[in-house]
Amino acid sequence: YAGEDDKFRQETRLREELQRLLLQAETVQRQAAQSKDRQAVKSAKQALQEPVKAAHKALSAKNPEQLASARDALETALGPFRTDDSSRDSGKGEGI
Repeated sequence: YAGEDDKFRQETRLREELQRLLLQAETVQRQAAQSKDRQAVKSAKQALQEPVKAAHKALSAKNPEQLASARDALETALGPFRTDDSSRDSGKGEGI
């Protein structure tokens, strides 16, 4: 049963990380939409559109490899929009 527990914990952790990143992506898109800079809106939308789609698909598929891949892609896409490097560790051990 230990193997099943580890697999469940890993999938749960990946799922939580991916959901946290989706919330960050929504925040970036919302902030860009409120901005008067049309280029910022276009840039955020283009950069995040596919990774967000992949994240939603991975969440419904329940495949750990797909969850990890979607998490990595979304994290990479969010990189240019981060204003604080500490945001990368904000989901580890503490609430957002």
